[in-house]
Amino acid sequence: MDIGYKILIFVVFAACFKLASCNPNTANQNIHFYGVILIAALSALLLIIYNCSDQVLSTRERRQAKSREAAARHARETVHARERWKSAKNVAKKGTMGLQEQLSRTFSRKKTVRQPEPLKVLGLAKPGTDDALLPTDTSNATENSGAAPKGKKKEPSNLTKMLHSLESDPNSHEGFDMEIGDKNIKKQMPKGKQLHTHSQIFKYAYGQLEKEKAMQQQNKDLTFSGVISMDTGSEIRTRPPIEVAFKDLTLTLKGKNKHLLRCVTGKIMPGRVSVVMGPSGTGKTTFLSALAGKVTGCTMRGSILINGKHESIHSYKKIIGFVPQDDIVHGNLTVEENLRFSARCRLSANMPKPDKVLVVERVIESLGLQAVSDSLVGTVEKRGISGGQRKRVNVGLEMVMEPSLLILDEPTSGLDSSSSNLLLRALRREALEGVNICMVVHQPS
Repeated sequence: MDIGYKILIFVVFAACFKLASCNPNTANQNIHFYGVILIAALSALLLIIYNCSDQVLSTRERRQAKSREAAARHARETVHARERWKSAKNVAKKGTMGLQEQLSRTFSRKKTVRQPEPLKVLGLAKPGTDDALLPTDTSNATENSGAAPKGKKKEPSNLTKMLHSLESDPNSHEGFDMEIGDKNIKKQMPKGKQLHTHSQIFKYAYGQLEKEKAMQQQNKDLTFSGVISMDTGSEIRTRPPIEVAFKDLTLTLKGKNKHLLRCVTGKIMPGRVSVVMGPSGTGKTTFLSALAGKVTGCTMRGSILINGKHESIHSYKKIIGFVPQDDIVHGNLTVEENLRFSARCRLSANMPKPDKVLVVERVIESLGLQAVSDSLVGTVEKRGISGGQRKRVNVGLEMVMEPSLLILDEPTSGLDSSSSNLLLRALRREALEGVNICMVVHQPS
């Protein structure tokens, strides 16, 4: 009996955890100390993650910035190398044409002085003409040459082939079709939809941008889409045109007899930049809000036709961009993050990621935001980019969605002349794409 009691007491005490207390006559243990340790460990882990998150994010941003800079540098170097090659090709063409003229004059003089027998040149119908005097692989030379075997003919060299091609077509590019970079670049370079790494995506985007800029300098009247379709032969997404016509548009405040707009008639068309100008308080912003279908608290009379049909403007909201007068940017994000976030939310989900990056980089390039693409936009408490740059980012948020109708409320307010010029050039480029642009300004300059 005593032995059994001692064994039972031993088993009960052995079941208690270390640093835990066991109350008598109960099967439960007091493990509050373990709970305190667990909470302290989780708190320490969260503090470590919080302190390291900024460093991890900054490291990631630096890597992306380096990838972007490397891709831009690679694209510029490729373009410069291609330009140098073109200039060398032109020099070679001129030298080849000069050599051909010299040979023609030399053989013409010899023919006039000696009056030799007609030359038997392979592949030429008229042996006495100047066009037939370029030396080629002749049958006489083959017969008289003792070193060469009878059954073999000497293959013309690459230079001879190049001379013949230039003789037949001086404007041809045969003999000069050299790719810049690796010989297997076409095999190694994946298509736009197969790009995965940041370096590949940025190389694709900046390569396309450099190609667009180079072609635009030669054809200033061509749009970005026209340049790329001409260069690559690929199908380019076209934006559906939107023509807005309004007749006797009248806005009246509800519950009052006050007219905000009265009998306004007109039309805004694709491919044009329409400007509404006037003093403050005359209803310019109200007019734009009415066109965009954003008017509240008013009674609207009159008709608004979309592409000549009585349709609601809300049916086209996915391809209509509206830039308000007040900035709506995210201050805690960088310029590129703001534009990329807007592109991911508003562009088609089926669009490949490299094409979205290309759209964002194109907007950054056109608005002149390359120097601040990795800078925070800033808030009231934490200063970031300047007010003019912030305004351009606000416009870029709508440009990245590639709209068919772009409405802007005083986009040039607060901008200097240089920034205004950049913005207006970007809008003009959008108009060349067939975008219908309507904006409000206070003054024409």
